[in-house]
Amino acid sequence: MPKKYSLEPEDCYTIGEVCEKYHINDSSVWAYVRKYSIPSRQIGNYVYVPKEEIDNLYKPNIRS
Repeated sequence: MPKKYSLEPEDCYTIGEVCEKYHINDSSVWAYVRKYSIPSRQIGNYVYVPKEEIDNLYKPNIRS
């Protein structure tokens, strides 16, 4: 059964926040979002992705 995520802004990072927090560029973020099928939600000019998924993805030693 697919995992449920809250895509409410308070439970998410914007793509820009991910770039800033993990010191990576937006094209790298998008590549991972697509590769790992991370859900995203656009609200106005911002695209939100779940904090839980992003933190799991970029924490050291989580993925080999």
